[in-house]
Formats: sequence, C-alpha cells, structure tokens
Amino acid sequence: MSLRVARARWARGLGAGCRRRASSFPVPPPGAKGVAELLREATEAEEQPWAAETRRTPGQCSVLLFPGQGSQLVGMGRGLLGYPRVRELYDAARHVLGYDLLELSLHGPQEDLDRTAHCQPAVFVASLAAVEKLHHLQPAFEVSPEEFL
Repeated sequence: MSLRVARARWARGLGAGCRRRASSFPVPPPGAKGVAELLREATEAEEQPWAAETRRTPGQCSVLLFPGQGSQLVGMGRGLLGYPRVRELYDAARHVLGYDLLELSLHGPQEDLDRTAHCQPAVFVASLAAVEKLHHLQPAFEVSPEEFL
C-alpha cells in the first residue's frame, strides 16, 4: 500500500483497522460543566477585586525560595540536624519513602542521590529543615499554608 493510499484510508477512519466513531470519550456525567462555562467562571473570579484585608504590602511579607533538582550533594542537611524537629522530618520521610533519606543524604553514594526518585525528596526535606532552622532562629516568623493558595 502506498503512503498516499494509507493517508487516505486513515483520513476516512479506516486506518489501523478501526472505524471512526463520533467520540471515543465517555459521556460527561449529569450536571457537569462545559469548558465555556468553566472559562467564564474563571474570568469572573479574576475580575473580582481583591479584598484589601487579604493583601499584604511587600514590606509585610517575605519570600522563601528553595533550590531544585541539581542542587543535591552528599552531606546536605548535616548542619541542620541540631535544630528541633529536623530529625522528625527525616523520620517521616523514611516512613513515607521506605528508605533512609537521611542516611542517603549524609553518606551517599552521590550516584544514588542524583537519581530523581531520591534527589527530589532529599532537596524537599532539606528545604523544610531549613525552614525549621529559620523558625528556630526567628520564632516570630510564621509560614501560613493558606498564603500559598
């Protein structure tokens, strides 16, 4: 079969032995919103003015910026272990992940720590540990999860 014939058959719905149907997607459940309605609601929500009491001026807030994949290094987190609750973070990570993240972070090997499945949690938990250090050194500093919404 020539390429031209194959393309023509595919365009008519005969390609790969399949017949073209009106839709291969399931019928939406009753009460489901259409795309147009969802977009309209999102646009209306964006047009509503923010309440002054929910917004903070730049002088009233801080920004926490964390490193990402590629910043992992054997020994990371060692200087944070003396702060309260940091070991608890690593214990929780061990229970969730099923391996000792603290041991891997402190002693490697680097090749294992470089694997995405290991470095992502390692950088994340080390970042949380850094927030614990910040909270210990600056007790008035608070991180409110609702501020991230």
